Amino acid sequence: MRRLRELAFASSLLAASCTGSTPPPVFSSDAAPVSPALDAGAPVTLPPLSGGFTDLTATLGPLPFGLHPGDGSAAEPESTIGLFYDLDGDGQDELLLSPTRAAAAPLANRRAHVWRLDRPSGEWRSAGPIAGDGDLIVMAVTDLDEDGHPDLLLGQDAIPRLVLLAWGRDGGFDPPIALSDQATLGNFGAGALLLDDIDDDGWTDLVIGNRYCTQGSRLVVAFHRSGPRTFRPLLSAFPPSAGSSVYALLAFRPTPEIHYVVPLGQGCGAPPPTFMLRGSADAEALPRFAVADPVPDPAYFNSFHLEQRVISEFAPMAGAITDFGTDGIADLYISLDPIRTFYETVPGGRFRDLTEASGMAIALTPSGTKMIPWGAAFLDLNRDMLPDIVVTHGNDNGAWYQPSSFLGPQHAVAHLNLGGARFREVTAQVGLQRPGQWRSLIVGDPDQDGDPDLIVGGQGESPRLYRNDLRAPGHPVSFRIVGTTSGRAATGARVTVRADGRVARAWAGDSSAPYALSEPMMFLSTGAAPRAESVEVDWPSGFHQVLRDVPSDTRHVLTEPRVLSVSPESRHARADGASVITVRVTPRSPDGAPRSGVVTARVLTGTCVPGSPSPAGEAWDLPVRAPSTAGSCVVEVAIDGQALRVRPRLWWDS
Repeated sequence: MRRLRELAFASSLLAASCTGSTPPPVFSSDAAPVSPALDAGAPVTLPPLSGGFTDLTATLGPLPFGLHPGDGSAAEPESTIGLFYDLDGDGQDELLLSPTRAAAAPLANRRAHVWRLDRPSGEWRSAGPIAGDGDLIVMAVTDLDEDGHPDLLLGQDAIPRLVLLAWGRDGGFDPPIALSDQATLGNFGAGALLLDDIDDDGWTDLVIGNRYCTQGSRLVVAFHRSGPRTFRPLLSAFPPSAGSSVYALLAFRPTPEIHYVVPLGQGCGAPPPTFMLRGSADAEALPRFAVADPVPDPAYFNSFHLEQRVISEFAPMAGAITDFGTDGIADLYISLDPIRTFYETVPGGRFRDLTEASGMAIALTPSGTKMIPWGAAFLDLNRDMLPDIVVTHGNDNGAWYQPSSFLGPQHAVAHLNLGGARFREVTAQVGLQRPGQWRSLIVGDPDQDGDPDLIVGGQGESPRLYRNDLRAPGHPVSFRIVGTTSGRAATGARVTVRADGRVARAWAGDSSAPYALSEPMMFLSTGAAPRAESVEVDWPSGFHQVLRDVPSDTRHVLTEPRVLSVSPESRHARADGASVITVRVTPRSPDGAPRSGVVTARVLTGTCVPGSPSPAGEAWDLPVRAPSTAGSCVVEVAIDGQALRVRPRLWWDS
């Protein structure tokens, strides 16, 4: 039944997107079917929770780079971010703190700084700045070219560009590779990043949100991966739209058939779109996203300003994904100014507004002022297999040069889930009430004990590093996702934990944060059970992986069993009518072991010529012969008649 629901949902939204027609009528709150798990039901007894988050920021020493203080008229105080990543490949995550803005003297030291965790003592020790020339303002660390080494994605404010630094063979970073130039993009600066395979070819692409809010500028730009270290601007992927300063980006795939890119930010002029739905493709099978709006009208946020009808008029700041109803279909949280909003995905492809029922629509300072929410993440804090939530709060841009808009110090909050999308605040109990201005929220597990540690990005001050010292009867477990066939980021991969007679789910890429992009990690629990009966991963490729008897109280790396690979790995060959690229397909059982299977293939677009698959040990090799003219082709592979969702694109060069 759930599969039928997913397909009905997909056809409803795709029909509206592809035809350009108005989306289907919105379900009213009364008409929308209510998931049983979201009914109010009986009061929930929460498991006992003690301890809290320990602030380790002081142990890092003084912030090793100066911060732009703002000028009181056109520039706000500089935001700072933090990231967790294993930079040196030793299996242990480092801590990286970075400024977010290029600045002139006297702020000459603009390089991100690294600390390493000494596991025996639990102390973070400085490892110095990232080596390199000029400003090194890091927005993300990931293995973008999938060579086994980390890459740094750098953003600069004064020069609107994004550059890629790739790890070289000498153990350092190669010279920067510019992804584009100002002439191509116009008035464009990197304000938000998203790793997402926008065309399902098995290579991770980049989507970048514009931080410059000017009329006529592009809201988002896709950079389509076309080689090992080559990304080309794909300006046709997203429609031209009203200007917006994009704070965060989210890929929202409530079902495998539905693919949203969600730019979250402050508009300038006409309201910009918040939801862009992948629909039709061009002649090269490159995607085109169309504006769509699954939010009900009226929505809860309309009660604050009746004249404002669409969600983007409330300045979305960030978002997060979970499953409130435990039906396996993703649901959504979005931070608005000043409302924290919750949406369940319902049949027909629309949202049901759960904001009022959540009990946490508005957050107040101790003086009673409404706080402005920013970064958010769903985490199982009390280990009961329900999604709890942490949200940061801080001023918006205008507050720094419009005194009447300044709200004063704010703080992060933590809420425990009471079942479905109902929450109870425990901020003071867990130690997250530090006053300040907070925006980004990055979650990791550097001590590998299975529970979430936090970096809360500051504005005009250092980020805060919090170690999780919470205690509860249940058992935490964390997962790092590593895709192969689905691309390294595997955005949208769904992890399902079955334990203690219950089910919990999370998605790769399930949170977004201003100025920063974190590795795909998920934080769940096994309740009272010390092990999960099973951990299931539904990869974007379509492969369903099942692991049995998985221990908790630790971190696991979930690597996708490779079902499809391409040789040469560059996916490029000469367009001479004779060159061959080989697609290798390995049918696998859910446990990852190779199995027998019948492999077939067809060309979806392009003029390449596929041969017949032939056995190659436990795999099948599919030769694809080059055309005589340059271009690309897309190949669809099926195993036992079931097509993979990843369709590799092959390139033919003149």
